[in-house]
Amino acid sequence: MSSPVRILHYYPDFGAQGGIERHIEQLTLALKARGRYEPLVACTADGPFLRRLQSQGVRVCGIQTAALFAKPNYRALDLASMTQLARLIRREKPQAAHVHIGQIENLLFKALGLPTAYTFHGYEKLYSLEQTPHAVTRAFKRAIRAGFRFSVDRLDAFCVVSRAERDRLAREGYLSSADRGMILPNGVTLEAFYPPNLAARVAAFESRWQIPANARCISFLNRLDANKNPLAYVRLAERLCAAFAEQPLFFPLAGEGPLSEEVARAVQASPFADRFRLLGFCDDVPALLARSAATVFTPLMEGFGLGALEAMAAGSPPVVYAVGGLPEIIGDAPDLSALLVAPDDEAALFDAVCQILALSGAEIEALRARLQQRAEGFSLSVMVDRVEALYDSILRRDRSVCP
Repeated sequence: MSSPVRILHYYPDFGAQGGIERHIEQLTLALKARGRYEPLVACTADGPFLRRLQSQGVRVCGIQTAALFAKPNYRALDLASMTQLARLIRREKPQAAHVHIGQIENLLFKALGLPTAYTFHGYEKLYSLEQTPHAVTRAFKRAIRAGFRFSVDRLDAFCVVSRAERDRLAREGYLSSADRGMILPNGVTLEAFYPPNLAARVAAFESRWQIPANARCISFLNRLDANKNPLAYVRLAERLCAAFAEQPLFFPLAGEGPLSEEVARAVQASPFADRFRLLGFCDDVPALLARSAATVFTPLMEGFGLGALEAMAAGSPPVVYAVGGLPEIIGDAPDLSALLVAPDDEAALFDAVCQILALSGAEIEALRARLQQRAEGFSLSVMVDRVEALYDSILRRDRSVCP
């Protein structure tokens, strides 16, 4: 039996813990289990993402970098990281690279002779000219656009996590053609959300966070930053508490990020502060989602939306702003499209959650079944099949799989 082919996965996480990190974790673990490809992850040194991967037996190399270079626009100036990556490649001798964030890194890997695939996950307003009215900033982003297109056209494979994100890149001139690249959505397995010990884990979750057994939870599961918009969720929770004063509604808020302190202050100042539970990084997503009557996602931009797909797999109705890849996850069936809300329409968000709270037991079970059926269309196994086929193609220098 031949040895597995080593693939370098590059992702400078800078301490973030969100959907992209969960996607890379699931992908690398699945690749490792299959045995054809050996993942080697290069990520930010001494961070929670590195430690989580290490604890699960994934080979990881930490890249030391200054906080200044956490801003994507400055990464091309991070010569120290580039030097570390070059040394890593010479030492570990990967046979291909899979980049999850990077432009200059793509060119570095190509210059060092590695077949290179790049998955574009969507990065808030970084690449958006549509939302950049200031002339100087627009000029700067045009330069980024030229560099992005130059980099992508030299890759062996380019993937985007949703059709909406690829259409946006093409519309704003970041791609040399509208059909450049392969649509490669994230995936999930339903079994991951129904482990044999789920009931015990839910009970432990309730005990840890002091959530009454009769409470109905409306949850938030996302990074706490301006784009993910957690303060809209806080305002929604207050409105729901006021409207359903007689019901024991609770609001577990899971996530970390730049707005953590601001969110904590908003919760502390709320007249319903006792109904919130600030979970920080959630180490048991299946238990959280199993306990959630609905899960709210309020991003202003979204490349894919893995959290919403996980909620569907767990049978927790996701109420989402209809941005980026989220409508592609929810679909356009009448019984599910009601979960889609116009972006930044907090009144419609409130109405959509109220409709879920008003469902009968039979209606809730029917909705859960439909959500799980829809989630099965985003199979982790199928996603990994496509990634392995992608690696096969770039190692053959064949662009037929990913134009």
